[in-house]
Formats: sequence, structure tokens, C-alpha cells
Amino acid sequence: MATEKEVFELYELTFKPIYADLIVVLGNKPQEVLFELEACLSHLGVAKNDQDNDVIQKNINSAHGHIQRAALDSVKLLWLTLRERSEKIISNEDFRRYCVNCPEGDLLNLFNAAESKALEARKKETQNTGRDPNQSITDWYEAASTLQELLKKIDYTKIDSFKKFKLIYIVKSQWIGFLLGLLASAIVSFVFWILPSHQSIEDAKKETPSNIAIASKPAIAASSASATTHKQQ
Repeated sequence: MATEKEVFELYELTFKPIYADLIVVLGNKPQEVLFELEACLSHLGVAKNDQDNDVIQKNINSAHGHIQRAALDSVKLLWLTLRERSEKIISNEDFRRYCVNCPEGDLLNLFNAAESKALEARKKETQNTGRDPNQSITDWYEAASTLQELLKKIDYTKIDSFKKFKLIYIVKSQWIGFLLGLLASAIVSFVFWILPSHQSIEDAKKETPSNIAIASKPAIAASSASATTHKQQ
């Protein structure tokens, strides 16, 4: 059975630090967590105003359960959000090599450590289904805190500069490829244009001697006929 003091301590010592980190990371208050908080307050209101001890205790237990679920939902959402952000860096070889303030190996070690802690948290959560989830909440928070430490080593200014450099490089490469394509097309067109002209000249050169020979035969025949005529006279 839970007590009012335990509800308050769970709220102050466990839920609030996690929830504060979550709001900073997301920039808003998740609806599912707010629903749990509202339900907790409703149960506490009943416990404070009812005279039946059984009803009071039942509502205190319910309030404690809602705070636990709010803390568990918050820490898992915090971990998931931080993991998605970390994975974008880890999965990009250029970012994790050139856009961080630590050796690449240290960054990978932090990510692997966070993954191991998250796996352990998941096991404990499964084992404690229907029981006290506080230990799994602690493990999930340690995994999320490890990811926060990883993200602190990311230099986002370098990432922005790298993205701009890569964009400029891609644009330049495309323009160079385009210009080279045009140049190659022009060269090919010129070659196909000059070859027929060159072939025509060569053909003309080959045909010229035969034409001269053909043309000279009538001239020789005419000279012979003229000489024969002169002899007869």
C-alpha cells in the first residue's frame, strides 16, 4: 500500500526531473503525461475529502500508480526522442567523424552504452509488469542521460557548415558534369560533321586520275585521225 508521503516523494524525486528534461527536449507537454497527472490529482482529491479509510487508501494507491505511469511514459518518450537524434549522427559517417568534439570511438562507445542500458531497462520493465516499475524507470533515465551526454559532444555549427559545403560540392559537380556533357556532344557533332567532308575530298582525289585518262583518250584519237588525213593528202 502506498502512502501520501510516497506519492509526494515519487512526484518530487523521480517524476519532476524526468518531466523537466522531457519538456526541454520536446518543447511541449505530452498529452498522455498530462492525462496521468490529472488522474492522479483526481484520486488525491477524493482521498482528501472522503471519510472512508478504504476509499482513501484505494485512491492513494491509484494516485501513486498514475504518477508511476506518468514517470515511465515520460522517461521512455525522453529516451526515444534522444535516441532518434543520436542515431541521425551515428548513422552518418561524415557527421560522427568530422562534426563532433571527441574521437569517433568515444561517441560510438556512448551510443552502445546507452543501447545496453535501454535493453536492461526493457528487461526489468517486462519482468516487473504489474509490479513496481521504479527500477526500470531508473534504468531508462540512465540510458536517456547517456544519450544526452552523447549529444553534448555534437558540434551543430560544424554540421551546418558541412551540409552547406556538401550542397555546394554537389551543385558544382552537377554543373561540371553538365558542361562536360555539352563539350563531349559538341566534339562528337564536329567529328561527324567533318568526316563526310574529308571523305568527299579523298573520293575526289581518287577519281581525278581516271577522269584525266578517260578525257585524254578522245584527244589522242583526234590527233591520230588528223595525222592520217594529212598523209592522205
